[in-house]
Amino acid sequence: MRAFHFVSAAYGMDDIRKRRIKVATFAELNDPFELLGADVGDPTIRKNLNAARAAIDKRVGLLCFSRQWGNPVLWSHYGERHRGLCLGFEVDDATIQPVTYSTKRFALQPDPLKPNGAPDQELVQKLMFTKYDHWQYEAELRAFVPLDPSESENGIFFSEFGPKLKLTSVIVGALSSLSRDEVVEALGNLASDVELIKARLAFRSFLVVPQRNRELW
Repeated sequence: MRAFHFVSAAYGMDDIRKRRIKVATFAELNDPFELLGADVGDPTIRKNLNAARAAIDKRVGLLCFSRQWGNPVLWSHYGERHRGLCLGFEVDDATIQPVTYSTKRFALQPDPLKPNGAPDQELVQKLMFTKYDHWQYEAELRAFVPLDPSESENGIFFSEFGPKLKLTSVIVGALSSLSRDEVVEALGNLASDVELIKARLAFRSFLVVPQRNRELW
């Protein structure tokens, strides 16, 4: 599946050179309702869910992508205000799944087989992929990564490029000062297999589109 990852210019170039992208944790995401897509009006459910959230955050990280790169709001929020990069990947279909957007929080039923009343695995999965519908502009795709503290760098986790996370394109923000040569140098032996695109603002719509004039980049 084709998926796009927005990042600042400095971190994006570092990702390209080191052939990896950062794994996020739920605690550092910008939506305070992460893992809280369920109705937690019941105090017992709320207590159990908060415990489950803490456990998940220690064990599981995520790679966040979008299905698209042409939305200017994505560039403003995640692409360093159009000065950053968007990295396009081909991601193994078995490892990635779209987020579901909802106007209402769903009912969370405890698993009767668990003495502490914790939610069952299917509902935990639903929690990990449910967000409020005002986030729909992100068209988000998620891939989850197990966290191994022994593989972190100062508490930061990364996922390496490879067959299941193949870099296919680098889109340079419309306001970025990065040159084509700088990106090619960072790509090294990947340059011949990766499409380079300079973004520009569309002339007749509120979209970000490829710059077709090679003389301008």
